[in-house]
Amino acid sequence: MVLALAAFGFIRGIHGFLATDEPLNSDVLVVEGWVPEYALKVAVDRAARLKCRFLILTGGLVLGEVNPEPGDTYARVSANRLRSMGGLSDRVRVVESGGATRDRTYSSAVAVRDWLKGEGENVRSIDVLTLSVHARRSRLLFQEAMGPEVAVGIVSVPDREYEASHWWRYSEGVKEVLSEGAAYLYARFLFRPA
Repeated sequence: MVLALAAFGFIRGIHGFLATDEPLNSDVLVVEGWVPEYALKVAVDRAARLKCRFLILTGGLVLGEVNPEPGDTYARVSANRLRSMGGLSDRVRVVESGGATRDRTYSSAVAVRDWLKGEGENVRSIDVLTLSVHARRSRLLFQEAMGPEVAVGIVSVPDREYEASHWWRYSEGVKEVLSEGAAYLYARFLFRPA
């Protein structure tokens, strides 16, 4: 009975743990470029509401997509989507993270850190916008890259592919929670930056 209750508690709580949503309301909003269009809309609305200094689109080479252009990056693809939505403003910056095929989130975080330093920006905090259960890992890896002098908040946009409160009833929910759960454990306990 105790094991069944523990398993039930784990199943009910794991999604909320991974999809943490703890923004700092920073004036720098970083958006992982692979997020769907509805999440980009959330980013544009948030950046406008908070009068963000920068809305940074980041991401490396497009992998596993149908018919990507050679050399396309998620950062550029999301900028093109913003342009078609009418959301591309003078505050948007495209920060590509190159051709990393592993530890891509960390590579994006390093690219953002280096871009901010290269621009001479004195940033004390950033918010990272991502999709659902990717949130806890994204915050962890961005914090690792930014170091202790920059606070990292996280904005988790709910995934429309499944109902978060009953994620185990949807194949997409199970796939995402199990995949991101394993990836978070890797990032927390095994990942070592180069």
